[in-house]
Amino acid sequence: MTSTIFDSGISNSNGRSALIAQPLTVVLTAGEREIIGPGKSHVLGVTVSNQGGSDAIVHLTIEPRNPQIQQWCTNTEQRLALSPGDSGEAIFKFDIAEDAIAGIYEYDLIVDASQFYETLSPARYARRQLQVLPPDRDKQALQSITFWLDQQTSPLEPRSLQAGEVIYTEITVENRTRRVDRLRLSCDGLPSDWKVKIEYPKKQSGTGLIRVADSLGLNPGDQDKIKVTIASPTTALAGTYVPTFRLLSENNPTIGLLDLLYLKIAPIYMLQGQLQTLNSQVKTDKAKFAVELANFGNTYRNVQLQLQDQAPTDSCQYKLAKSEIRLEPKSKTTIELTGKPLKWWKRPWFGPGQIYNFQVQLQDSQALAPVNPNQLPGYMTWMPRPWWQLLLAALLSLGTIGGLI
Repeated sequence: MTSTIFDSGISNSNGRSALIAQPLTVVLTAGEREIIGPGKSHVLGVTVSNQGGSDAIVHLTIEPRNPQIQQWCTNTEQRLALSPGDSGEAIFKFDIAEDAIAGIYEYDLIVDASQFYETLSPARYARRQLQVLPPDRDKQALQSITFWLDQQTSPLEPRSLQAGEVIYTEITVENRTRRVDRLRLSCDGLPSDWKVKIEYPKKQSGTGLIRVADSLGLNPGDQDKIKVTIASPTTALAGTYVPTFRLLSENNPTIGLLDLLYLKIAPIYMLQGQLQTLNSQVKTDKAKFAVELANFGNTYRNVQLQLQDQAPTDSCQYKLAKSEIRLEPKSKTTIELTGKPLKWWKRPWFGPGQIYNFQVQLQDSQALAPVNPNQLPGYMTWMPRPWWQLLLAALLSLGTIGGLI
């Protein structure tokens, strides 16, 4: 079960960033990955509680990352009308096809009530997974053709590798029939930027030349090995990948021989922040800054931003466009920050101006790894008044003194 509270933030009267009461709470009845067999059903329950102060219609949407998800879940959009203090539940049912190919199928769940709570961004539960298992292996054992991997992996014990690493494995194929058969191996279930190379045992022609084979021929009772090379890209995201190996027989194309290899890309956490000054001098307009966040890692990162005013209380007003943001792997984003001094009568008359210091605190809300750096210092300068205002004040003073005389 997964529970999530929507986060949002505003600036209070003195310009400091402050958290407000969170309007929505979302509870999911299923984890990020669910294991299921062909022909079975999976139910995802989403309970939403409206803890805010206004009525809201919450839109819940399933966005398939694999086309099969659209076929298994026919009702991908639902709505919940919630009054303050009410809760509701939406049910999404996935009916896995009997002939579903073993592998991992992904989808995103989006919960959106931004039309009724302007400070609330849509929540995206990305890359939720349905892992479809191969058919019953007892049935496979009755087949006359069999094969197995030289590496034994499982969902609980995957093989770990780094992004960009190349792994090698061998698949042993045995022909238990009474006929000569020709077999071909395929590999599915990996993203398109992964490279898979399948090498069958080389053949020797009648002239003595060695030629590359495109299949494996086996006599009754014989066995041989197929070599497989899997190259992961340097941009591979952290997570579990499950290549699915399917063996096809020329004699019996209906035989479904499947096996899985569980691979896990280790996470890399590398999140950097920078404060870019666009305009730090305040005259009549606001000072403008930009908080730049760059996620160089291979995982999703949730970052909380909090502005800390180092000037006297109620002296400045700051506005941070977002108090929390979710960054995709290998992505960058910019968050607008503005500031303006208050109490116009305290504006300096002359000199270099009044400097106000502040800093933006960055924190990983999931505590995966610290942000580097986690504090972004900045300042803005309240420029002195223009000369004509000083001249006007002097003339008014002289006029006042003359009148008194």
